[in-house]
Amino acid sequence: MKDFPAGIMPPSRVRIYERTGHFVLQWWDKAQKRNLCERIDGDLVAAITRARQIDERLEHFRSSGVGVQRAEHTLLVERFQADLRSRADAGEIDPRTVRRYESASITKLLDKILKEQQKIDRHEGDVVASHIRLGHHLADLRALAKRTWAKQLKAIGLSPRVARRYLKIAQHWPNEIGLNESDLLPRLPPDLLKLEWLCRVPEVQIGDLLDKLDCKKATRPQVIAAVRETLGEDPPVEDEHDIEKFVQCCIRRLVNAVDRLNETFPEPEQQDRVCELLAAELHQVQDSLEARHPEANDP
Repeated sequence: MKDFPAGIMPPSRVRIYERTGHFVLQWWDKAQKRNLCERIDGDLVAAITRARQIDERLEHFRSSGVGVQRAEHTLLVERFQADLRSRADAGEIDPRTVRRYESASITKLLDKILKEQQKIDRHEGDVVASHIRLGHHLADLRALAKRTWAKQLKAIGLSPRVARRYLKIAQHWPNEIGLNESDLLPRLPPDLLKLEWLCRVPEVQIGDLLDKLDCKKATRPQVIAAVRETLGEDPPVEDEHDIEKFVQCCIRRLVNAVDRLNETFPEPEQQDRVCELLAAELHQVQDSLEARHPEANDP
């Protein structure tokens, strides 16, 4: 409308449109960053009065206070559940209805959480695969660098101890394809120290170990203990002064290594060579012990 009755000042920021049986107010709201409108089911006086109220708010607050901003899904759910609880308190609906809606909302949120966790697992699986590939790249670098190996590690900012861990992983896991095809990569922890221990477990056994223990949530000592148990190794002796336990632990470790010769060296020639070397080394150990205590051998 452009023509107003005599003595009536039109609003400066709000436009008034006359429609059949009602009026429509329209204005630009800076807070909403869009045009807003409001229907007035009354006469011209009611439309002008409402337009002046909106005009005054736009002048002082730069917002008409009309229009609801887009709310997040969580906020809408909370408001809906609050309205249901109010209606249940008033006796309009059964309280069990409120509980069903709340249970459904929790189920949806749990599904979303599980999906995000699966995304994280896939991402961590990619990290594990990168660790394995990095180990193979370092193995190739060491073969080429030879005497400049330490210099090359320093150039890439990698300590020799960390590099040895990568090399050990690459030695036990030739590639990540087998782990990926068996869905083991997403279940492995991205922690390099845990991977250094887990790579010692044969691939046919690592699945059972991961079923028994969540290596992502478990601490490093728990993972190490689980690997030792899977490999049949005795836990380390906690009391350093217990000489008998220390010696027994060393002997058991050696016996376990001899028992696994068939797995480590499948060729008979290799097994014979290992036995010869072990026998020679044991003779050296015996000679060293006799040299330390010669009086024990006197008749």
